[in-house]
Amino acid sequence: MINIKYKGYNIEIMGAVAPITTVRAYSNTDDNKWIFKNHNPKDLLFHVFINKVKRTINDRLRYLAQMT
Repeated sequence: MINIKYKGYNIEIMGAVAPITTVRAYSNTDDNKWIFKNHNPKDLLFHVFINKVKRTINDRLRYLAQMT
């Protein structure tokens, strides 16, 4: 398991980056679990995968901002 922090979220990547990877991102008020499907070999690169996770968290934060 790989742990990373980003914009107040603790990110846990379950296992290695594989064609199907589970990610949990949680903060004090928000808890999310996502399953990422990596179809092409470029998506399996660690830095590309982390950017995909960061983009997903940014989308989540924009969504939560719209709800308030």
